[in-house]
Amino acid sequence: MFSNPLDSFHNMVAEAKEEREQIDRLLTISTPRERLLVAVIGLFLSVLAGWLFLGSVARTIALDGVLVEAGASADNPSVQALAWVERGVASHIEADMPAVIELAPSDGAAGALAGRVATIAAVPFPEGATAIESAARGSLQRIELALDEGIDPAAIAGRQCRIVIEVGRQPPVTLFSMTRS
Repeated sequence: MFSNPLDSFHNMVAEAKEEREQIDRLLTISTPRERLLVAVIGLFLSVLAGWLFLGSVARTIALDGVLVEAGASADNPSVQALAWVERGVASHIEADMPAVIELAPSDGAAGALAGRVATIAAVPFPEGATAIESAARGSLQRIELALDEGIDPAAIAGRQCRIVIEVGRQPPVTLFSMTRS
């Protein structure tokens, strides 16, 4: 007539014990191959964690511009470019930072020139252009780059380019905390 509550409790405990034993059997690492796999995964995770905190990645700024002038000096080749730089970015660019100029394809000839930032200076707007200056998201900058190899000034003058400047190095873990504004 009435069911025994203690009997059902004992049955529930026995079933739970059986389930735990099955889970323990499934989680047991018994063969050397399984142990090796767990060790490799652990090693990979520890190397990844070490790189995240102790490694470094380059932080760069990429600017689109136009090459306007090239220096003809053989011992100190340089090139000047005009580029729009967003507000607040120009203050991060300093002399002697590594840079690469990626030339836009012209007649099928694309290329890259390596060098260092020599100078960066704002190009003043003409009188009466204050409305354009205030509406702009940045400023026009003249960037002079000292190149590692000589170039033909006539071959690159007036070409569009992308200037990639390395502004520093940082641990990879800081990339997770960066926000874009």
